[in-house]
Amino acid sequence: MRYRVALDLTVRHGFWGDAPAPLRIAAADPGRLTRADIVFKTDGTRAILGLPETAPPPAAVALDILAEPRAIALTEGWQADAVSVLTPAPGQAETGLAAAQETLPRDLGDRRVCRLLLDLAGADPEAGWVLSLRLEPVAALWAYHVTGRGAEGPIRVIDPADEVAFEDLGQTPMPDGRRARVLRSARPVPLAARSPWRFRLEETQPAPFDPIALIPVLPAGGANLRPAPGQDGLQSDIYVSLW
Repeated sequence: MRYRVALDLTVRHGFWGDAPAPLRIAAADPGRLTRADIVFKTDGTRAILGLPETAPPPAAVALDILAEPRAIALTEGWQADAVSVLTPAPGQAETGLAAAQETLPRDLGDRRVCRLLLDLAGADPEAGWVLSLRLEPVAALWAYHVTGRGAEGPIRVIDPADEVAFEDLGQTPMPDGRRARVLRSARPVPLAARSPWRFRLEETQPAPFDPIALIPVLPAGGANLRPAPGQDGLQSDIYVSLW
């Protein structure tokens, strides 16, 4: 029996960029695919559906995107009580969780990020359907907790790209009894395994002297997320020391 490629699906996660993410594409009903002579091949984040050349396309095929716990926590739009359902139009090139218009109930231990309902009958039988699902990373307020003798001085966090501003929240006590100066981003910043952000800690100087770069490139925000004190959203705490 000869087959044609009806669907070429790729899943990418913004936190991991071009690197493989801890995600897996799975058939929602493998038995149904087998009965319809549909070939399903996947290496985790890419899946191919092959249809017999002479057979009519089936009704909508359902594929689930499964995630490891660490990926779930880093996925923007993941819902603890519901599974997003995406129904991209046949031939559509890209989709994401923001396009979901309905949901399914989520059971305890359910690792699904979303379900894709794919109308293969509406796709071009000659060209096939190449679809990319992009999952966005969570964004959080980046809070730098600065300790050490220089923490009380005229310090600030600067974004050389001038896209993110930081607010000085003053001193706050730490669990070990020390106090830290907290400099927090004014808006949420997306997290990434290889962050493109290059924030700098510097000490201002009286005019006409230039600021001194204390830490030319600060550590990036990580997955240690918690509710942001004083406002909605998440916060990633980053600890640096000045001696």
